[in-house]
Amino acid sequence: MKILPHRRVTIETVLPVEEVVRRLTDVLNPPPSKFGEEPELIGWIVDDAFEIRRPTTFWYYNRVAVTRGRIVPGRVGANLDVTQTMNTLSRVMMSVCLVPPAAFFVGVAIALLLGSEFGRQAWGVGLGVLLGLYLVWQLLFAWHAGDVTDRLHRVLGTRGGAT
Repeated sequence: MKILPHRRVTIETVLPVEEVVRRLTDVLNPPPSKFGEEPELIGWIVDDAFEIRRPTTFWYYNRVAVTRGRIVPGRVGANLDVTQTMNTLSRVMMSVCLVPPAAFFVGVAIALLLGSEFGRQAWGVGLGVLLGLYLVWQLLFAWHAGDVTDRLHRVLGTRGGAT
């Protein structure tokens, strides 16, 4: 079991590899906007490898998911073998958020093992806070990873059901 959020997805399309590369290049390198609009996705594509993420905005600085993958020929068209992980800033922020409740829980667990009344009363709170914060980070990652995956499906004209 991996502690950090991690997701593998394969997106199948009937488009040839060259068309997939062209579409991804068009999305990642759009012409400059007259109105200062941000691109839908940012990243790079070199040969058949790519890295994609949502752009950082003033209102939402920490985009959690980073999508990396390869474009490989499939049975009918092309497949995108995608791996989604947390970006470095999110990993640091997750650690900063989880260390204090983890330390509290360890202290409470030690107190519980020593037979302390405080340990008996507080172990559930310590465990609940630790698991709750971890769940929040998991859900945030799933939301951002799903957003990037949905945008890739729209770019490629495929249905949203990833395998």
